[in-house]
Amino acid sequence: NGGYHPFLYNFTINSCKFLEKPKNSLKKYFYDLFASYSNINHSCPYDHDVLVNELPMSFLNSKVTGYLPFTKGDYVLKTSWLAYGINRADVTVYFSIV
Repeated sequence: NGGYHPFLYNFTINSCKFLEKPKNSLKKYFYDLFASYSNINHSCPYDHDVLVNELPMSFLNSKVTGYLPFTKGDYVLKTSWLAYGINRADVTVYFSIV
């Protein structure tokens, strides 16, 4: 239909609280996409850069299309990363499901 589809999920995660008690299954799902390929998997405080390194696209593809109701099309994932009330990074990921 041209353009990107409206948002499928829209939520906020307080990472410090989430890491203390990771109960919400949807938030845990998104955390698990990156945790084993990053240095995010520890409790607060975060006083260093957060890195995602060597995350295989095949891993993401199997996790995204295998568990969430995505249809073929173009998508965008926009995230804002805040620490201590300050926006530290805006990350935008564009991807297509064919």
